[in-house]
Amino acid sequence: MNPWDFRPLKDFCVEVEDRCANRNFPVFSVSKNLGILPQAERFKKRIASADTSRYKVVYSGDFAFDPMLLWSGSISRHTSSVTGLVSPAYCVFRLIKGLNPRFLHLYLTHSDRLPFYDSISFGTNERRRKAQFSDFAELEIPVPPFPEQERIVKLLDEADELRKLRTQADRRTADLIPSLFHEMFGENVKKPNVRVKLEQIAEVVSGVAKGRKFNGRLPVEVPYLRVANVQAGHLDLSEIKTIQAMPEEVEELALRKGDVLLTEGGDFDKLGRGAMLEQDLPNCIHQNHVFRVRVEQSKLDPVYFAKFLLTGEARRYFLGCAKRTTNLASINMTQLRTLPVLLPPLPLQKEFAAHVSNIRAMQAEQATSRRRLDDLFQSMLHRAFQGEL
Repeated sequence: MNPWDFRPLKDFCVEVEDRCANRNFPVFSVSKNLGILPQAERFKKRIASADTSRYKVVYSGDFAFDPMLLWSGSISRHTSSVTGLVSPAYCVFRLIKGLNPRFLHLYLTHSDRLPFYDSISFGTNERRRKAQFSDFAELEIPVPPFPEQERIVKLLDEADELRKLRTQADRRTADLIPSLFHEMFGENVKKPNVRVKLEQIAEVVSGVAKGRKFNGRLPVEVPYLRVANVQAGHLDLSEIKTIQAMPEEVEELALRKGDVLLTEGGDFDKLGRGAMLEQDLPNCIHQNHVFRVRVEQSKLDPVYFAKFLLTGEARRYFLGCAKRTTNLASINMTQLRTLPVLLPPLPLQKEFAAHVSNIRAMQAEQATSRRRLDDLFQSMLHRAFQGEL
């Protein structure tokens, strides 16, 4: 049983309504996972209104939440020293007494609070239900003695620091593959005689479209990979949907381990993104907005080719020949087939692929370590606010 007193949040915090008026501050956004950060950093562009006079000012130490996304955990504390603005739709509140601000932040952002946030969110749109500060302020907060709050914060921050160090190590490991590619093949960049058109060393095909009419023929339901499954450098196989296709199409288009998939279009920074299929997916085909490249492995290693697609050289080619609209770009199969591929000696490609395999094994070990640290931190959070830490 928790020995601490519990009191409503309204005993410690007040809502603040300081408006920007004619002052000039940067615009921030509230994110569930990233905290309060500059809007341009989160969305890569400004999406705020030109007129920010009614935007709310958020000072260092203030808390803010998105009333329409509080149910999902969209709440955080402004830890930057830079005074900024948040949307006038957001709720901004300030701690005035009685609690360590980091202790309160950890408590409010813990997943155990989500059922309460969900219970005070109302509206006809399930994913845009709105919470009022008056209801939010009724949340019961544990109030241990101040030294105990500081002890808990110290323990949790030390555990969180381990997670951050793990994340930094993961980023460095992820940088190994492009660095290795540059080290092994960068000297060949100025040798045009080692480039060949993709169509000379690979088969390039498009996939099937959704919603087709089969005119009395009997299709089969099979899994397929969509644009959403194809990310830059990896395939996201967490959700694989199904599509109707004729048996002969499945036979012709069934994906194999080692196939490289590329998207035909999207945002400029996503154009031609591609990745290699690293496992067998029986009877799985691909969408018509995704190209399948099946390389001649006696000439081109698929691991090497998938990493080549991430180079600046390949990116420049795709952007140079793409058809563009306002914010989107696309390439066709002819353009992909004529992609100039840097073709170093096959043994060197194989050596690179072996190094990639070792790095992937290291990343798998690190992912296991990261999950354990995350589980430990969440367990510590739960125990901390139960008075058991």
